[in-house]
Amino acid sequence: MKKWRGVEDCNRELDSLPNDRRIRILVCHHTWRPAVRDWYGDRSAQGILDYWIRTKPRNWTHDAGAHFIVAPDGEIYLPRPLSAWLNSSSNTDANRYGIAVECVGNFDKGHDTLGPNQAHAVIGLFAGLCVTFGLGVDAIHYHCDYSRDKTCPGSAFMPRSAFRERVRLAIPWANGIIR
Repeated sequence: MKKWRGVEDCNRELDSLPNDRRIRILVCHHTWRPAVRDWYGDRSAQGILDYWIRTKPRNWTHDAGAHFIVAPDGEIYLPRPLSAWLNSSSNTDANRYGIAVECVGNFDKGHDTLGPNQAHAVIGLFAGLCVTFGLGVDAIHYHCDYSRDKTCPGSAFMPRSAFRERVRLAIPWANGIIR
């Protein structure tokens, strides 16, 4: 599993990561479990990947999981290759044409809050993905957009419009790193 210490290092490598899919959708998720207090770095990232491998339903034709995990300290993991079509978003098009980004934490009301290091990393990563794949912020969706029984990325995560605006403002910064 690849890991970057920060979003700047990750964004420098985004366009060199193998990918043969046409990316049109970026989907933000939260882990729910582990919550922020349960995060133990590499061990937890490997535990998430192991869980996805272990619990894949037999009727799924593609692997479960996300392409990126954004840790509370701002580290970014790549547990699944960008070329992988994943079952992650409760929607065939989002799975086929999307990149899934998992933010570690339970961001439902009354639980975790998005800290500054994690917010910088997730906003910067989405900005980098927009630059790399030539997407506007309208390509950014939340998992709950595809499933009524989900709050993902959490009922207390920033509203989608605010998230998109913060990513839009970060795109020039990401463009300077990637190009």
